[in-house]
Amino acid sequence: MSDKKIGLVLSGGGAKGAYEIGVWRALEVLEVTDLIDGIIGTSVGALNAVLLDTCGLQKAAEVWENLKQSDLLHLNPEKSYKTGETTISPMNKADYPRLSSRDPERQRMLDFYRKLSAVQSEVPQEMLLDLATSAVHSGLALTQEKLNDLIVQNIRFDEQKRSLYAVCTESRSPWNTTVFNLADYTPDERRRIILASSAIPVVYEGTDGVRIRGKGYLDGGMRANTPYKEMYALGWRNIISVWLDHKAKPEPLPPDAEQIHILPPYSLGGHFGTIWVNRSKKMFDQMRGYYDTMQKRIEILEMAKKIRNMK
Repeated sequence: MSDKKIGLVLSGGGAKGAYEIGVWRALEVLEVTDLIDGIIGTSVGALNAVLLDTCGLQKAAEVWENLKQSDLLHLNPEKSYKTGETTISPMNKADYPRLSSRDPERQRMLDFYRKLSAVQSEVPQEMLLDLATSAVHSGLALTQEKLNDLIVQNIRFDEQKRSLYAVCTESRSPWNTTVFNLADYTPDERRRIILASSAIPVVYEGTDGVRIRGKGYLDGGMRANTPYKEMYALGWRNIISVWLDHKAKPEPLPPDAEQIHILPPYSLGGHFGTIWVNRSKKMFDQMRGYYDTMQKRIEILEMAKKIRNMK
């Protein structure tokens, strides 16, 4: 019989990850976090896993309180795209109205860049294709710099207490899921693994992904956004899974597993909620996570009681 206790599964979902902080707060109130000896996470779930394990609830909540919109959607001032002789470099949006050129073709490109979400029909097709190809392969003009700063400034990987796992997707066909056991990697590699798990393809790291030991990895949510099956494969049989999608329909694990699924009763904002960092919404999502976990308290306490009685 496995000596593992409770495995916690944290989903990907960007800004909706505040919900997971509320879940952990409830688990602390129920006094079961001491039985959680393994955490697996995808994207923001991987970030929350290392935050909660190495820093604790108070620090994790503080990080979320200080999280800003620009931390997720941060323009990379060093990234540029070339189309023929024209080079387009991103800059602060406040500078866009001042951009102009006497060259009609260059002006069209500047106008296009100014309105990334509303492509103008007068942009020549070959120029548009060239720009799009460059953007896809190298990533859009967004960077994970702020997320990287958050990790460097707040996480102390050498204070890891539990078994921690982060899920990524290989950046080459057949795009297999890779589960990283963080204990097997250096602190710098762990930082890159967390970044890779959150690297939405094309948006941040193009199609190559974050390089880890010579291979490229991208957002784990492409293949396993709530990696409860991966938690089972790692040997845990008592599993608490946190979902950020209210429409999720978890498939059952084999009969020897006991599962508790915690999920919101309604949408936390859909795709927009993934990137919308709003102070009141962060607070609400945390409260929602706390409440939804408390709704499962009888099941959670029964699981904890069974594990304690096995000692």
